[in-house]
Amino acid sequence: MSDILDLDGTGNQLQIQRDTAARKTGSHDLSKNKERSTFVWAAFHGRARRGHGKIRLPSWLVNQILDEHGLDTKPNTVRRVMEFAARGTSQGKTPDPEDDDNEKTITGGVTPVVTRGERSSV
Repeated sequence: MSDILDLDGTGNQLQIQRDTAARKTGSHDLSKNKERSTFVWAAFHGRARRGHGKIRLPSWLVNQILDEHGLDTKPNTVRRVMEFAARGTSQGKTPDPEDDDNEKTITGGVTPVVTRGERSSV
């Protein structure tokens, strides 16, 4: 995955990586949902559940991550944050949370966020 993600910040970072860096500076113009999604992004690999050939972050874990940071945990907010996290991993011109080319994707409704690399092993 390190060949896909520019972890050093030297080149082609994903939008979610740029948003996370902006949030950490303290001065940013991110929407509330984009800001919340950066917390989910940061926690994804450490908190996601493996199973059925995929890595999933269920909505209840997204809710827990948001709650730990004192952020809104209403069901619609959790759904939107999951969409923003998936959309932020898009490398396309028109980000879509369900795009199979995203590093993370929403698989429909308020379902788990899934890692692209794991989907191919199903």
